[in-house]
Amino acid sequence: DHCIVGADWCRQILEAFAQHPEAMAVTGPVLNGSIEKLIDWANFLHSFGAYLPPVNPSQRDRCPPAANVAFRRSVIGAGPVKPGWIELELGPKLFYEGLFHVHQGLTVTHVQSHGFWLTLRAHFDNGRSTTGLSPKRLSARQVPWHLYDEAIRSMGGDARVTPEIRTARPLMLLLSCCHAVGEVAGILAGPGRSPARLR
Repeated sequence: DHCIVGADWCRQILEAFAQHPEAMAVTGPVLNGSIEKLIDWANFLHSFGAYLPPVNPSQRDRCPPAANVAFRRSVIGAGPVKPGWIELELGPKLFYEGLFHVHQGLTVTHVQSHGFWLTLRAHFDNGRSTTGLSPKRLSARQVPWHLYDEAIRSMGGDARVTPEIRTARPLMLLLSCCHAVGEVAGILAGPGRSPARLR
C-alpha cells in the first residue's frame, strides 16, 4: 500500500507475535516518505498521523492503517476475502476488542504523491468506499469537523504539533470535507467506481 517496509519488517512481525501470543494482529509506526509538498503532508497526516512514532498504544480514535498490519492467519479464515472486509470490518473489530499489539519496531515508510486535485478525489473515493462497501447510516461522522478533530486528536492533539502539522491543518480540514462528502455518497448511492479508483 505505497509502502517501503523496514529492512527487519518480517523479523519484527514474528517477534511481536511471539512476545504477545494473545494478539490477533500487530501494527507499528508509519513514516512519511513524501515530504516535499504540503498536500502530501496533509494526505499523510489525515490517514496515518495517529501512527507517527512513537505510536500511542492507548489511543482509540483511529484503527491501525492496513498499510502496516499483520494478522494471524486464523482470524482471516478460509475462502475468498470480500473487498474492503479486512480494512472495514476485521481490523476495526480486532482493534476495538483490544486484540491489536502496537510494536514500535515494526515500521514502514508511506510514499504517495498524487498532486492536489487527485489527492482530493482520493479522499472522496476513500470515504465513498468506506460507507459503500460496509453499509452505514448517516451520523455525526459525516460532519467534516468530526473527521478533522478525530485526526488531530488521534495524533495526540496540540502536544505533538510540529511545523509540518501546523501548516498542513487547513488542507487536512479540506480533505476531511472530501472524505465526508464521499461517505454521504456511499450511504446514499453505494460505492460506485470509487473502490476501483483507490490506488
